[in-house]
Amino acid sequence: TFTGHIVNLGAVLAPGATPAAQSAAAAQVERWRAQVGTRRFDVDLDARASVVGVRFLDDVGAVPAADKRSAVDDVVQRLLASIVPVPSEPVGLGATWHVRTNLRQGTAVVTQDADYTLTARTADAWTIDVKLRRVGEPQRVVDPALPPGSIAELIALVRETAGTITVDPRNVMPVAGELSLTMMVRADRGAQRAGA
Repeated sequence: TFTGHIVNLGAVLAPGATPAAQSAAAAQVERWRAQVGTRRFDVDLDARASVVGVRFLDDVGAVPAADKRSAVDDVVQRLLASIVPVPSEPVGLGATWHVRTNLRQGTAVVTQDADYTLTARTADAWTIDVKLRRVGEPQRVVDPALPPGSIAELIALVRETAGTITVDPRNVMPVAGELSLTMMVRADRGAQRAGA
């Protein structure tokens, strides 16, 4: 079990981002801060460092179940971008491995395909090249930000992350490194349901 919290979350957009994109990013960050903020949580990991559960240490019964589920989903999807599940068998330099995970990112169900390559190893540090690709197929999503009676259709979601990180083998979180992220989302938001 790992105990931690996520701090200093912000949105960094490409230069020239439209006002609509800036507004959407700011709304997403504020929603995350309202649900998760700097709350402390326990993360349960299996022997390979795969995330198997998240529990907030300050959970209170008054929080609606849907909000609890959304907050857990938010933490899990962020951890899956930085925690490296290791192979079940010992590997040497140059080894590569692939991990596929189904998860919820925001209101969408997505698949993450992750490729890892061990490029350096000492007793205190493993250096790993990371390539992650998340894809959300077309789907109807429930978006609480929309007016009641509205639906949203996700047309496409692609999120790619790449870079190199250094992991302390006694720890689950990276201790150094740099990852770059690009994301494309196409959605039809706000259509009214028939009879609504």
